[in-house]
Amino acid sequence: MKVGPRGIDAFLRTPPDRIVAILLYGPDGGLAQERLAALAKAAAANPADAFGAVDLPAATLRGDPARLADEALALNLGGGRRVVTVRDAGEEATAALAGLLELLGDGACGLVLIAAGDLAARSGLRKLAEGADRAAAVPCYADDGASLERLAAEMLRADGITVDREALGEISARLGGDRALARREIEKLALFVGAGNKADSDAVRAVLGDVAEASLDEAILATADGDYAALSTALSRVRADGATAVGVIRMAQRQFQRLYAFAADVESGLTPAQAVERARPPVFFKQRTRVRRHVARWTAPAAASALQRLTEAEMHAKSNAADEWQVCERVLLVIAQAARGLRD
Repeated sequence: MKVGPRGIDAFLRTPPDRIVAILLYGPDGGLAQERLAALAKAAAANPADAFGAVDLPAATLRGDPARLADEALALNLGGGRRVVTVRDAGEEATAALAGLLELLGDGACGLVLIAAGDLAARSGLRKLAEGADRAAAVPCYADDGASLERLAAEMLRADGITVDREALGEISARLGGDRALARREIEKLALFVGAGNKADSDAVRAVLGDVAEASLDEAILATADGDYAALSTALSRVRADGATAVGVIRMAQRQFQRLYAFAADVESGLTPAQAVERARPPVFFKQRTRVRRHVARWTAPAAASALQRLTEAEMHAKSNAADEWQVCERVLLVIAQAARGLRD
């Protein structure tokens, strides 16, 4: 069963009874962990109960694929549905899942939760979960502007804090796509505003302003500028602050996806200024002039080429043989070099 983006929330609240295995895949690890917890809660699993909730290392399945079925079919002596969680799974889990589904047939068993990284469409594990009647595949991709706004509104309302549309736009413009990081930043905002008060744009800028003006943003903007010196300086600061190279690459992907959309708007007849002004979520006001220059320079094909390079770089950076920071620096410099060759 393939779960589409619009059906994920409903699926997480009440997974169909026939589903015995759920694969969560995608680049947003924080979102995957959040959804794992939601599914375990829906199954009424107690993480402290050794009989009702079991963590099974993915490496175990490589040499003993039948272990997954053994754990899933074991009785929960404490009552309720047994939940078996496999984290950091890869293709080694394919045979284990296939064996469980074949052995199970129409019978009952516990709930198997498999958390994997970013799986390609051709992945055997992903194809199996998407095509099986008793399994499901749930994508975990970085939040877009609309989902970040919904997350912020829900979290703030839970603390009795009201928030207007403009402030929500400011929040989504400042937060990256990682769900765990977004939650921490929104929690900081809630503490700053206080229960029963209103979170307006001034409060958002006061608490999240550093996020928007961080070295990470400067690194991405400098890449689109074609400014080698600014890019090198910003990357040094980002690395010193403890960011991951893959996180930087993903932020660059998000920025160039937006730049591609702007370029497409220009090709359809809008001016760069019009394309930027109509953006939702809005471009951070301190960056608008700079982003308008980017839109005037970058064509849609050039932005698409940059996105392809970033996608390939992320895959390479995540391989064990690669120095992820070397991969990150190289791809941003290559894109910056491309920026210098574009029209102004």
